Amino acid sequence: MTPPSLRAPSPVRGDGMSLWYFPSRKWLKPNPHPNLLNAPSSLRAHAFCGQGASQWDGGGVRCPCSQLAGAVGWHVGPVGPSLWGSGSQISRCPESGVQGQGAQGSTMDPEISIMLQCPSPKGLAETEVQAELSPAYNRRQLPGGQAWIDAVWEARCSHSPWLFNGSKFRLHSAQLDGGSLTFRLGLTCYKDFLGTNRAGMARHLQQQGQQDFGDSQAYLAEPLGVGAMVHTADDCFIFLRRSLRVGEAPGLVDIPGGHPEPQAVVGDVPEESIRSEDLPRQMVVKEIFTSILREIRDEVNLSLPTLSQPVLLGIARNQTSAGRASAEFYVRCSLTSEQVKQRYEIGGPEAQESTGIIFIKREDVLTLEQTGEMWRELCPSAKGAVRLYTLVQGGGQ
Repeated sequence: MTPPSLRAPSPVRGDGMSLWYFPSRKWLKPNPHPNLLNAPSSLRAHAFCGQGASQWDGGGVRCPCSQLAGAVGWHVGPVGPSLWGSGSQISRCPESGVQGQGAQGSTMDPEISIMLQCPSPKGLAETEVQAELSPAYNRRQLPGGQAWIDAVWEARCSHSPWLFNGSKFRLHSAQLDGGSLTFRLGLTCYKDFLGTNRAGMARHLQQQGQQDFGDSQAYLAEPLGVGAMVHTADDCFIFLRRSLRVGEAPGLVDIPGGHPEPQAVVGDVPEESIRSEDLPRQMVVKEIFTSILREIRDEVNLSLPTLSQPVLLGIARNQTSAGRASAEFYVRCSLTSEQVKQRYEIGGPEAQESTGIIFIKREDVLTLEQTGEMWRELCPSAKGAVRLYTLVQGGGQ
């Protein structure tokens, strides 16, 4: 039976997200599930799932990712946060690995979700990660979709002539098996990312992908990003104020990050000629781990000998880019925050991407999501990394 404390009101917000109302606590919570936009207020939800289906007491579709027909409360599947129960009894959802909080303390942010969390507080080393590459993991082609992508790219380049296209790894999925993680990767490019994940039709593409393949991300570029929680010798973490000229999240606060590059694996092969079957698997894994060190070096101007080997904390999804995934790492730096600041002010190869550096003490990082003000300044990629760090290593080093 559906609890009376959970209702889906109408109309929805103008940004395309419906709101859930909890009368007993006067909460309004954003609902990121696109298929609930026109739900009448007379319906009450048994459960909804980020995979693209819902179970309603007024009739509807069964959630495909678990047996939720009689679930009490609210559920988001593997691509979203998780809360179960009614009243103040809210606990962990087994579908996503995200620990829910008590009702009064819940601070779930709809901009991010956790796709995968490393089970050990040590994270995963490069030797514990594998890659599986195949053209089968590339983006599905929607008839007529390329013309739209070309038009979006032309418009974006006209407005921002410094943009350039480049090949990227496409994250299809990831599997954690005991102490080993496998990335399933295809190939994509930045142009396709802007024309799918970052385009106005992203929601439509997700709905169509769910309908055609049972995969909301099937028609999306889904380039794999990387980011790092960089921990200084004096117990601070490094954040950067993004330039107003960057393509994503201008002016917001981020962590060092970017993308692993297929071009770095194959060398002089032209980008348009790169094939997934020509990429050595272990070299791809090495590029994923090495790329984040390059990004720290180029964005913060830190030499590689001052940085530890990265350990993988997990994978976070940016829901403002239609669920685009980023592998988030933890890296130690042997320098103090003052020494890092001095090197940052000298400037590195990618100094133009940020306008300032910010240091936050570890104890404050662990409560960023609860304290609010600084959290609202973070872009989604930084939010995902902070949440993963808190979940994986928040109990201590």
